[in-house]
Amino acid sequence: MSLFELLAGCAHLLAAITLLLANVFPDTLLLAIAMGATVLATLLRFNALSLLARGFCLGAIAAFAWVAWRYPLQLHVMVQALAQGVAFSCLLIVLGLLRYPVSRSGTVREAAGYLLSFPISRRYAAVNAGSHFLSLLFNVGIIPLIADQLGSAKDKPAEGEDRIMLLAGMRGAVLMTIWSPMGLGFAIVTTALTALNATYFIAAAFASAMLIMIVTCLWAMRYEDAEADTHAPGAGSAGSARTLLGVLLACAALLAAVIGIHIWLQWSFVVSTVLVLPLFALAWLCLERSSPRAGLVQDAQHIFRNIGSMRMESAIFLSANVIGAAISLTIQQQPGWQELQSAHFPALAVLLACLLIVPLAGGLFIPHSIFVVLLAQIFGASELGMAHPMSLALALTFGWAMAIAISPISAMSLLTGALCGVKPQKVGLLWNRSFVGLMFVVSAAIIGVSYSYGW
Repeated sequence: MSLFELLAGCAHLLAAITLLLANVFPDTLLLAIAMGATVLATLLRFNALSLLARGFCLGAIAAFAWVAWRYPLQLHVMVQALAQGVAFSCLLIVLGLLRYPVSRSGTVREAAGYLLSFPISRRYAAVNAGSHFLSLLFNVGIIPLIADQLGSAKDKPAEGEDRIMLLAGMRGAVLMTIWSPMGLGFAIVTTALTALNATYFIAAAFASAMLIMIVTCLWAMRYEDAEADTHAPGAGSAGSARTLLGVLLACAALLAAVIGIHIWLQWSFVVSTVLVLPLFALAWLCLERSSPRAGLVQDAQHIFRNIGSMRMESAIFLSANVIGAAISLTIQQQPGWQELQSAHFPALAVLLACLLIVPLAGGLFIPHSIFVVLLAQIFGASELGMAHPMSLALALTFGWAMAIAISPISAMSLLTGALCGVKPQKVGLLWNRSFVGLMFVVSAAIIGVSYSYGW
């Protein structure tokens, strides 16, 4: 570990701790310390970032400078956006902490292997639904986990089925981003929409994700040869329903803890997750019995190294929030903005436009995160966001999920493409094209129903 990596890890750790303390002692300089520590950590590892992440960072600096020069009286808006970006950055950092205990867990591997032991007539649905819930723990890591199980299975499926099973895992994880309070899309949307009841939104988004999963599963099993040979033997490695149930109960406990902290302490879901995830990771290390025990010092070292495992994503979303705020502020300062606001465009048409724009950006190789941030900040406090917060939140989170599935530059498309030996463009724009199209139709119907009820 280099000196810069060590210092950046310490700065990220300081940022997460001071962010939590700032919610306990709100009228102090703790939030400013968290902001400074996050910016410092990003700068210390600037040369290690990807070209895209460095471009976002430079764009954020330029956006901040633009607002300071052009709209100095609105600089507090940029500071608030930076503070929100710091919370998103800390969320990604603690998500990285969970990688070590979960990735070394034999229990999780057995649970994933059991999903592949289902008869092939039900295997796509099993992997799709199982990956959906397991991704609460593994996030994007569920895709290589499924790939590992395919590679180590006694009755390894045919190459075509490998692709179908990996797509099932990817799509399940994609749908989880609609409703998980530990997801970044959820965090961005619920932070910007002040009129939204985030707890009720979890229930509505979860029900919507289940409906989309059922429809897309039935479609895939009918039209994607996911139900090819009904007599093929199961392909999973050793595992049992009991193991899978245990891991799913752990996922439920993690989810319940985050929601409980949110309700009890009245903290945002982002900050609640930043508190719960490190404690959950430590508990998992202590309770896990299926993998060889490492010493306390070795465990601490591995966990600390994982602080920086999400540094690229952390830098991108920190910067995207600042850039989105600058663009939103610039638009709102234009002379015709108020007239545009009072033009009373059909609200349902605006919601469906939001639903379309985000995945369209993803399909055009544009990072969808900046569009979600921008749309959430523009409409979050608008008449639409106040009158129909649930419908707007659903439109943005549906769009977020579709963009992940179709974007050739999303982490899931890149991983799936690498594991299948194809370009990510083929994964997003070809293999997932029909899935996203069907998801758009179902999502539009859900938004129409939500809007008709005034939600």
